[in-house]
Amino acid sequence: MGDRTRLSPNWAAGSYVDLMISSGAAVILLVITIFAMFGQSSILLLPENLEVTKFALCILICMGLLTGIYAGIGFDILPLVHGFTPFEKTFLRHFLFANFTGQIFMMIGLMTNNVQHFIGFSTAGIAFLAFACFILITPARQILSKSKRKNGDELGLMSLTPGLIMPAVGLFVLVMWILRDWTGVIEFVNSFLVIFYLGVLNLTGIIGHFNRRLNWGIVTPDFTKVVFLGHIALSLIHSIVVLLDTKGIYENQTIFQASLAACFFWLFLTTKPHKLILNIFGENAAPHSRMLGTAQMLYLPLGIVALLPLTMELDPLAAYPLYITTVGFLSALGFAHYLHQDHMHISIYKRKTMWPTLILFDIAGILMLYIFVQGTQWTVGEELVGVWWGIAMLGAFSWYILVMGKELLLSLQPWHKMPMFYDRYSKSD
Repeated sequence: MGDRTRLSPNWAAGSYVDLMISSGAAVILLVITIFAMFGQSSILLLPENLEVTKFALCILICMGLLTGIYAGIGFDILPLVHGFTPFEKTFLRHFLFANFTGQIFMMIGLMTNNVQHFIGFSTAGIAFLAFACFILITPARQILSKSKRKNGDELGLMSLTPGLIMPAVGLFVLVMWILRDWTGVIEFVNSFLVIFYLGVLNLTGIIGHFNRRLNWGIVTPDFTKVVFLGHIALSLIHSIVVLLDTKGIYENQTIFQASLAACFFWLFLTTKPHKLILNIFGENAAPHSRMLGTAQMLYLPLGIVALLPLTMELDPLAAYPLYITTVGFLSALGFAHYLHQDHMHISIYKRKTMWPTLILFDIAGILMLYIFVQGTQWTVGEELVGVWWGIAMLGAFSWYILVMGKELLLSLQPWHKMPMFYDRYSKSD
């Protein structure tokens, strides 16, 4: 406890690097794992095992990869913003170990081609991921109680929300994984993770970038409460609709698809796209992260995709993987890269966009939609579109890691522990 109180608010600045490295390695391993599963025609892809396999992949990506990236960002900047460091250096190592180990266990399970081994390794992996999320409860509560900017943070209610909900989400998912054989549990938790949980993370990243980092004021701090509470209500309504539909209690495809589309349309409209467009395009275009700008604009087409099953043969939940592939990764990676460039003290007017990564994620989303529309299978031997999807994803992540590594190790621009812009918080204290 004494060590913690002696630590300055900026000692953890730069801690995102370790979590980005581990997440980058995990992403490459995940894509290879998916290729291996389809290449060997894994029994985990058979109809009787497919739902639990997709469930495990959803947990791995949402609670493992994306949670790790966002946690790294939070460790880096929240102590600077709130003027208080609620964790010690060993805490970061514990989180990193639990998060990365959980992902590795789950990927080993996916590659075993054995159902019993897959369940065993996945259970162990999810337990590690849940532990990583749960230990965030103490620093989140302490920042909430001791923050110097309870009323002045540009994100309002959204600033600390991810850290506060992660512990509960981790325990909830672990319990639901154990109860996965109950009717409707898998479908309900998938919708909860993708629409509610991932929605909170992405929303915080997008508003954090445009509100706090760029000071565009797309959403006022007071209005973030409306945005957040509306998202909670709509996403939980959708999850309940999914549960009732799966159990056969209430089956209405129109309400099913409309509840999903409403979540995406809400996130699109309440983040004021007209303000973004005015700042992004035209003679007065302002520097920004094009990954995050693209992520925000993709909420509109995702809402349209959610409604397509009402007019054509399409998986009712096709928007889920599309959302993860596009908005999910673009938001997390876009925010992390912009923060990395802040540590490099690169002028926002001289920053380059990772166009290959941005374009390849969009291509992967289009290929995924094509697969769903055509109803084709994802086996390597029968459908090359699935292979091209995997190549696009692998290329997007590889280019991202290559550029990040080059900027960190080979750039003539020095890396600074204190990121530019965020030092204004320490100066104002």
